[in-house]
Amino acid sequence: RLLDSLWRADSLWRRDWYAQAMRAELFLARGDRDSARAVVAAVARTAEGTLRATTRAGLSNDALVRGRLREAAALAAEADAAVAAMGGGSDEGVFVRAWSDAWYRDRKPEAVRVLDSLHADARWLRARAPADRGYALHGIIYARAGRPDRAAAMLARIAAEDPALARRAPAQLRALRADVAIARGAYAEALAVLRARRPLEVEGGPGDRFLEALAFDRMGQRDSALAAYE
Repeated sequence: RLLDSLWRADSLWRRDWYAQAMRAELFLARGDRDSARAVVAAVARTAEGTLRATTRAGLSNDALVRGRLREAAALAAEADAAVAAMGGGSDEGVFVRAWSDAWYRDRKPEAVRVLDSLHADARWLRARAPADRGYALHGIIYARAGRPDRAAAMLARIAAEDPALARRAPAQLRALRADVAIARGAYAEALAVLRARRPLEVEGGPGDRFLEALAFDRMGQRDSALAAYE
C-alpha cells in the first residue's frame, strides 16, 4: 500500500525505472503476474539500450511461462537486437527456442541440436566470458531434452571455467544437478540434492518444489508429488 500511495502521489517516482522494477517485483510476490507484466511493458515502450534489452527479455520469459511461444521468440529476438546495437552479444533467442522445443513442443532432438550448434561455434565461445555462456540454463535444457550426458558436460564446464557460479547462483546450480539426476533416473539423488540447501535457505523456491514433485512423480509417489506441487 505504501508503494502504491507513493506511485499515485509522486510523478518522479512513476518515471524512475528502478521504482517500477520494485513495483513489478511486489506484484509478482503477490502472485499478480498480469499487473507485473503491465508495469514492465510500460517501461519497455520507451526504454533504450540496456533497459530495452532487459525489459524485452523479461517479457519474453513471461510469455514463455504463459505458453505464448511465438510471442516469446519475437521478444527474445528484440532483446538480442538491442544488445547487438550496443556492440554486445545475447543468446536470449537461442534459449527461448531450445526451451520451447524441449519443454513445450516435445521436439527434444531439435532442442539438443540448437544448443549443440551454439557450443560448437568457436566464435561464440570467444565472444562470451565463461560467466555469460549460460552453462547452467543450457544444462537444464539438455537434461529435460533427455540428454543427461550433455547436461553433465555443462556441469564440468562450470567447474572448470566458472566455479564462482556456486557462490553467485547456488539455486541455479542446484537445479541443474537435480535435473541431471532426474534425467538419469536417480530420483532419490535428485531429492537429496534439492534438500541440501544453504543454512539460510529454509525453504526451496518454486523451482525446487517443481523438481521435487517431478522426482516424486517419476518414482510413482503421487501423493508426495501433489504435496510438492501444492
